[in-house]
Amino acid sequence: LLPGATLAAETTGAVRIFTIPGDAQLFVGGERKGTSPSTAEETFLIHLVPGEYRIEARRDGFDPAGQGIFVAAGTEQTLQLSLAPEIAMVPIPAGCFLMGSPPEEPERDTDEGPQREVCVPAFEIGKREVTFADWNACVLDQGCTKNPSDEGWGRGDRPVMNVSWDDTKEYLRWLNRLTGKAYRLPTEAEWERAGRGGLDDAEYSWGDEPYPDGRQMANTWQGRFPWANL
Repeated sequence: LLPGATLAAETTGAVRIFTIPGDAQLFVGGERKGTSPSTAEETFLIHLVPGEYRIEARRDGFDPAGQGIFVAAGTEQTLQLSLAPEIAMVPIPAGCFLMGSPPEEPERDTDEGPQREVCVPAFEIGKREVTFADWNACVLDQGCTKNPSDEGWGRGDRPVMNVSWDDTKEYLRWLNRLTGKAYRLPTEAEWERAGRGGLDDAEYSWGDEPYPDGRQMANTWQGRFPWANL
């Protein structure tokens, strides 16, 4: 057993692979070889005969990551593959709308006006929020310094919370480095235009009635704050 193991080490090269995030499917030359460990403290070890290879990692919810390597006999190398969150974009057509709320609106705050017409060119916006899983990948890859609390709500695919504008700029720098794109935060006008869902003259994104057919449409507190939420 020992002589055979020594012979294998002399005729092959060792490649240790870890991915951020973990639990990614690993492929060598298009052939699946296994799954990366769930933590960056562990690696997936594979022995390859000398030559050039392309190593690729795939995981649901993330863009594939790959890199070409050269393997020499009797050597060992470690390969990190960082996967960027998969981002589906929604096109928002150019148009004009009344931005802000009218002065007569009940419970209106002063920073909601003055109401005025704003025109924005066509743009695209992410279909979903940035999740804790997305943000955790940035933290593990040392792109983000803030590891935010979930306040007991849970992490995973839940929208990330407790992050500042500066924290978000770090996340965007990391994301753009991995993807080669130029993602940014939407402007206030772009955000409101997208949030209106095409109903530019309606009071809410679903229409003018706050509770159509008695249904609670917005994710707002119901009950006696902060003691009871129905």
